[in-house]
Order: sequence, then structure tokens, then C-alpha cells
Amino acid sequence: DREADPSTRLAILASLEEVPGDGATSILERESSDRDLEVVHVAVRGLARRAAGDEDAEARLLVPFERTSGDRWFAWADGLGEGGFEPAIPAFLTRLDHADWQVRSAAIDNLVRLRAREAILPLADRLDREAGRLLGDAIDALEDLTGQDFGEAPANWRSWWQANQATFQVPPSPIEPSGRRRRRAAAPAAPAG
Repeated sequence: DREADPSTRLAILASLEEVPGDGATSILERESSDRDLEVVHVAVRGLARRAAGDEDAEARLLVPFERTSGDRWFAWADGLGEGGFEPAIPAFLTRLDHADWQVRSAAIDNLVRLRAREAILPLADRLDREAGRLLGDAIDALEDLTGQDFGEAPANWRSWWQANQATFQVPPSPIEPSGRRRRRAAAPAAPAG
């Protein structure tokens, strides 16, 4: 019900993640185009969780994700990341080179959410190109995904990866129960560019 209290709508959508059947999927698909971006976020997260292993459902999520922009892209990105939607990993890797620092930051966050092993070398490469907050985000992501701490030295990360990539498995997430990731205290609040 689009007229329901916003928190009620969000709770209903979140509950649909577990409801089997096409009816729940249809509702989530409809709500993924809502004006309210929090509704979009929760609907996309539900669709992402429901799509696992269904190639048609995965394709139906990737097409609008690739075509969307602005604030709506962030709602889709976080929904896909929180929904564990691994088919979005290549799109997030591409976004590491985006001109907008906020898009790069969201890509980093969602690659971590997805425990994307294939993000390790591209994140190490970002250390040469980022400054400020995004440098801290990239370092945090590398530490989170690898359990290692080589700081801001991309050569050390690359060397470690070269020696370990053949057998390395990304460890489980060290994200706190509150859902918040540990942030680097020394990172400035705003990026350099």
C-alpha cells in the first residue's frame, strides 16, 4: 500500500524477502521504481536476495542498475550490495574509476559487502590515485577483505597479492553487529578530488 506509513512500507517490503512466489517478486519489482529512495533500496535488496542462481532474475536486476544514475543509483547499489548480489561485482569494479568520488566510495563499500576477492588488486591500485577519505576507504576495504595491514603502500599490497592470490580466500566480514564498519581515524572528512 503506497499510502501506508513509510516505516510500515519498509517493514512490509523487508518481510517480502522471505515470502516465496512470484507475487512477492512482482511487488518488489514495482516498488524498485518508487520515488522514495529508501523504498527502492529495500525493494532492490529483496530482489537481489531472491535472484540468487536465477539468470533471468539476475539479468532483470543488472539492466536497470547499469542504466540508473544519480541518487537512485546509490539506492540500487546499496540494495544490491546488501542483498549479496555477486553479479554486480563487475559493475562495481568499473565504478572504481568513476569521476564522482561518492560513486567510487559506494563501489568500495559494496565490493566489501560482497566480499569480492576480485576487488583486491584494483583496490590496491586505487591507493596510487586516491587521497583523503577515499584513500582511507580503500585501505579499510583491503584490510577488511584480506585481514592484512600494509597501510598506504600499494607495492606491499601488490607483492602480498602476487604471493597469495592462488590460494587466498576472503575471510568472513568483521563488520560489527550494528552494521558499521570500522573507519580509519586519520582519514580527512572530504576527498581531495
